[in-house]
Amino acid sequence: MNYKRLMLIGLASLMLACSMTACGSKEKVHTAISLEDRNTLAAAADQPIIQASNNFGLRLHQQLLKEKPGQNVFLSPLSITTALAMVYNGSGGETKAELERVLGWNNKSVDQINAGYRELLKLLSQPGEGITLQLADSVWHNAQVTVNPNFSSIIKDSYNAEIASIETDQPEKSAKQINGWIADHTEGMIDKLIEPNAIDSSLVMILLNAVYFNGTWKDQFDANLTKDKPFHLSDGSALQIPFMNRTGQYSHFKNNDYEAIRIPYGRGQMSMVILLPSADNSLEALQEKLWNCKIRLLEQWKKGYGSIQLPKFNIGYSATLNESLQALGMKQSFSDAADFSGLSNEPNVRISEIKHKSKIDISEEGTKAAAVTSIETVATSAEVPVDQPFDMIVDRPFFLAIADEQSGAVLFTGSIYNPTAD
Repeated sequence: MNYKRLMLIGLASLMLACSMTACGSKEKVHTAISLEDRNTLAAAADQPIIQASNNFGLRLHQQLLKEKPGQNVFLSPLSITTALAMVYNGSGGETKAELERVLGWNNKSVDQINAGYRELLKLLSQPGEGITLQLADSVWHNAQVTVNPNFSSIIKDSYNAEIASIETDQPEKSAKQINGWIADHTEGMIDKLIEPNAIDSSLVMILLNAVYFNGTWKDQFDANLTKDKPFHLSDGSALQIPFMNRTGQYSHFKNNDYEAIRIPYGRGQMSMVILLPSADNSLEALQEKLWNCKIRLLEQWKKGYGSIQLPKFNIGYSATLNESLQALGMKQSFSDAADFSGLSNEPNVRISEIKHKSKIDISEEGTKAAAVTSIETVATSAEVPVDQPFDMIVDRPFFLAIADEQSGAVLFTGSIYNPTAD
């Protein structure tokens, strides 16, 4: 049987503390929204859908680290699950049931899943003051293929997806079109992903999701205080990199196993969470606690005064997710038994490749404003008193996450072993 190919692409780029003008990016207009109005939207968000995305993201992160231990991982659970949610709408039978199991949607109908993503994307597309967050979806189909009208209607309505045709007999032109869309929707941070040799007559569709984040810190780091100092790698060696320095009030926690801090940006509606293993512990030990829910990623810790020294860095990450997703139980989608009959008039379609590419760039600038949302905490070890000022130095491998405080949605997660590796 001659099976046709389907490709899913997730793209994510993050640029913290960098103004649109300074970055040379074109201006984007975003709807102004108050924290109160944003809270109203967040209250309407489907928490089981958000938690399913967060949990899936952590399991995928864990699997990628198993495959390449000790190497940087930086991904967007939001981007990957949104792309999978789109293709889910064209699946059927056991393929559909398998996607539900892997993604944690067992108790949700198709309409509930689409509504959940529609409300979440509506919230995130209005990030509020100090943050630019662009979310975009597109479907590129072989011009010889007829897209299922029901599938087309759903992804336009729930995911605001663009649909365009490509000529598979003009691979150079088609690849240029798609890469142009990618560059435009990541503000040029990711400018090329699709190679012409990926486009041939066997290709049915390429589904793309792009997430671009540009946030200013709530309180800026003074560039004059940025100094080179050692970052200690897992193998015992060290390298000199720039460290940003700041003192202030932060949500902070420390015990015998790890130290954590929440660094807000915008008006506090989103934040970066950093988990740093103690000097005599490894990042792997910390990750195991995270995978086993002994550390909750979105805990809200006591506010205290202290100093934070954070590496200034930018890294890129890319991965083909086929093997990782199959290890998590998503097998039929890649096999001859795949059922994606709801996508188009092509009856025999399977996923040939799922790729993810991301970048992160962190620097000093920021804005002033504040707001925090309380989230339940769980203590795992004896807490170190924080009445005295803390001094947190992120000078060894660490875990980070970028989260929407008002909905609890995790946009990005990263295990940073070497801030200079790309």
